[in-house]
Amino acid sequence: AMQAMGFQLWSPAQINSTATASASPPSPAVNGSASAAVVSVLVSKNAGRYRVQADSYPALYVVLAELERRLIDKVGAIIAAAKSETDIDPSNNALFSGSIVRCTDPLPLDEYFASISAHFKTRQSLVQMNAQLNDLAHQFRLVQKRLLVRFKDKNPTPLSGLDTLLKETYTKLLQTSDSISELQSRLTQQTAELECFSKLIVCMASMRFSFPPNERMLLQSYLCPIIQEASEQGWEETVDAAIGFAVTSSLARTAKESSNTFVKTNIDMPSSLDSLRKNIVTLMDRLEKGGKLSALPPQMPGGSSSNTSSSSNAAVGGVVGAGSGSAKRSGK
Repeated sequence: AMQAMGFQLWSPAQINSTATASASPPSPAVNGSASAAVVSVLVSKNAGRYRVQADSYPALYVVLAELERRLIDKVGAIIAAAKSETDIDPSNNALFSGSIVRCTDPLPLDEYFASISAHFKTRQSLVQMNAQLNDLAHQFRLVQKRLLVRFKDKNPTPLSGLDTLLKETYTKLLQTSDSISELQSRLTQQTAELECFSKLIVCMASMRFSFPPNERMLLQSYLCPIIQEASEQGWEETVDAAIGFAVTSSLARTAKESSNTFVKTNIDMPSSLDSLRKNIVTLMDRLEKGGKLSALPPQMPGGSSSNTSSSSNAAVGGVVGAGSGSAKRSGK
């Protein structure tokens, strides 16, 4: 027997726009605007399985993280009591060594790359529009100077269309400024969605690969950096540099590969996402094969490696929940 629970997640912008129109948000099918994300949780009474599905991956993470948190609260005391009463060494037992919430579904990397690509294209468009705005502003100032010279001349001469050029340049300035404002709003939304998607990948990978808390925190530090909106250093180049370092240090397959570790000092916006895609695929492949982000890099025979892996300074206490989990997105 299955039980279903449905949720609707509304963004603050949607709530503010609909609050003035009515006391409750209208149905997405009625108003025809951006629809709210619908998330469903299917619960099996006997098998101990949960199925979380949604029409939006960022919304899927919100409910999945809350479900995991509630499982931790529910069974944490039971597992803690079992640890104190059993004679089994927790460090050598799979039940106590990491998360006992499992997710057997494959990671949605194709959809993840699509979200990254959309975010990156918006960043590129914003850079181009800012350059265009700078050129138009420079042109506007030049036309103004020429017009001032003509107006101050004692012997008036024809404007030769400079007044028309000034008016058209000013119109393009306003249009470009509006386009930049729209792109900035879109980038803010896509950044939030990408952050939630990255946390979903971390959550699913931790369940799939049975990560302990410290490994999960390390993976989240690589995929979920804190990026300021006004910073020139963006999400793509930051994550690419971080994962590239992890792949050639703690996740290196050989000592020779570890010895070639290179730390980027200047991180600029890339021209393509090929390097980032390759690094993310390599990262997940090596984690699936048992690699550990907290492991020391392989050492050369008769010597020691000069590279050390990143380590977590904090750990999440407690046990991550009970039962087996399954996270999917409903096809729509």
